[in-house]
Amino acid sequence: MKQLLTTHHLVSYRSGQSGASLIEVLVSILLLTVGLLGMAGLAAVSAANNKLAQIRSTSNLLVSDYVDRARANLIGFDSNQYELIDTYAYPSAAVTESGCTNASTDACLPVTMATLDKAQWRNTLRRRLPGGTAFVNTFPNAGGIRTMDIWIMWAEAESTDSFGLSNVYLCPAAAAAPSSVRCMYFRVSL
Repeated sequence: MKQLLTTHHLVSYRSGQSGASLIEVLVSILLLTVGLLGMAGLAAVSAANNKLAQIRSTSNLLVSDYVDRARANLIGFDSNQYELIDTYAYPSAAVTESGCTNASTDACLPVTMATLDKAQWRNTLRRRLPGGTAFVNTFPNAGGIRTMDIWIMWAEAESTDSFGLSNVYLCPAAAAAPSSVRCMYFRVSL
C-alpha cells in the first residue's frame, strides 16, 4: 500500500540540508584559488628552468666551437692570442672580422687566424645570446696541459634573481659585469 505524503512529511523533508551553504562555497573557492596560484608558480619556475637549459645548451655549443678553433691553431693559443679579458660591455655592434680570408693577400699567420677566430666567435655570441659576450683566460702549457677558463656572459631582462639561482651565475671579478649580467663557467683542456 502506498502511503500518501502529508503536509507533515513535506515540512520535515524540507527542513533537512539540501544544497551547499555559503561557507562551504567560500572554502571551495579558497582551495581552488590556492591550487591555481600554486600551478601558476610552478609554470613560472618551469619557464625559468627551460630558459636556463636553453642557455646552457647554447653555451656548450659555443664553448666547443671556440675550443675547436684554438685546438686547430695551437701556435696562436700558445702565444695567448685566444684570451678575451676585457671588462663587460653590452655588445651593440658586430666585431669587425678581418684577417685570413680567401680574398686576403696576407699570409694566414697564427696570430692573424686567432684574431679572426675571436672576432667570428664574439659575433656568434652576440647573435645567439642576449647581450652575449665572453671572458676567457688561457693557460698555454701549464704543466704540459693547455687549458682555458671560459665564462659565457649574457644580459638578463631583470636584475633580480627570483628563483634563487644566483650562485649558478658567478662572473669573474675582472670582467666587472653589472648585476643584470649572468655568467656560466667552463674549464676545458685542449
